[in-house]
Amino acid sequence: MKRPFPISVALLLAGAALTSCSSTSKAEELYGLTDEELLGVYLENALYYVELNDWDRVIDQAARGLELDPENERFQLMFGRAHLMRGDRDSIQYAIDMFEQMNNQDDFRVQMTWGAAIERKGVFYDEAAEAVRTGRRKTEFSDPIARADELSAVAREHWMDAQSKYQRSLALRTGEPEPMGGMVRTSAFLEDYEGSVQWARDLIDAVRASQRLVDMQMEENDLTAAREAKLFKDQRTNRDLEVKARLHIATLERQLGHLAAASDQFDAIIALDPGLVVAHSLQAQILFELGEYRRAKDAINRFIELKARTGESSVSDPEIVRAYDMVDRCDEALDRERKGRG
Repeated sequence: MKRPFPISVALLLAGAALTSCSSTSKAEELYGLTDEELLGVYLENALYYVELNDWDRVIDQAARGLELDPENERFQLMFGRAHLMRGDRDSIQYAIDMFEQMNNQDDFRVQMTWGAAIERKGVFYDEAAEAVRTGRRKTEFSDPIARADELSAVAREHWMDAQSKYQRSLALRTGEPEPMGGMVRTSAFLEDYEGSVQWARDLIDAVRASQRLVDMQMEENDLTAAREAKLFKDQRTNRDLEVKARLHIATLERQLGHLAAASDQFDAIIALDPGLVVAHSLQAQILFELGEYRRAKDAINRFIELKARTGESSVSDPEIVRAYDMVDRCDEALDRERKGRG
């Protein structure tokens, strides 16, 4: 049996109904729109606002649609996802409440967005735990450390719950990047670093498969301008996803002491996005630790060059100061090597 919306969502929809009542009546009076036609208008508007990342207006249009058709799964999903994208605590709870009430929970999009909302709620608890543990947040509990541990435990429970949603999403639709990204993050939150690395590698494989399909479509002879623009956007999205996944792998590989593996990831990142300034700096640090001083010097000089191009650096910039210090250390190490060979 369909459970009613939670009170908080019901009140929100009621508020939307009050604000949209006059416009709905005008539309029917002036244009004779049916409910079905109005739903189409609200959907088109909502999709437009999604492109603009205007989540308040997406929520407004989805609420109007749900006023007319409370069972409409597409508007329910939009309503929940828009609240997730707003990101504040109340909005995250709205999203969770919405997904808990939905009949169609066998939709991979519902499971992955639900999982993301629960993951975010876990982050809130983790942030609260850290604030209590460091004394930045006062607590009425007599033992702040014990309280922080309790909050951390709740965070872990949310991340494990989020993982179950992501896994369900992937069971419904294999290889979907978004829930795979969720598994990357939650595995790291749960300190399963090897698992997080493996999920990131799987994500890269999925993104590359998607990119191969995009490349094939780009070669079609009858591409419209709009279709071509969409494919270029997909290319950029795939590249950005792979770069982020490789940055995550490199960070964890370095943390695990696998410096050569981390360096390989930065080689791939720089090949994908040569202008990513921070990648050259991080690569230089790892190469220095590996004793590859010539390559480290080349990487840090490239970092300095790219920083100068941005117009935001100066000789007093702490990053530039550290970079020139690394150049000096590379020169000293190379000089020691030459003397050792001599």
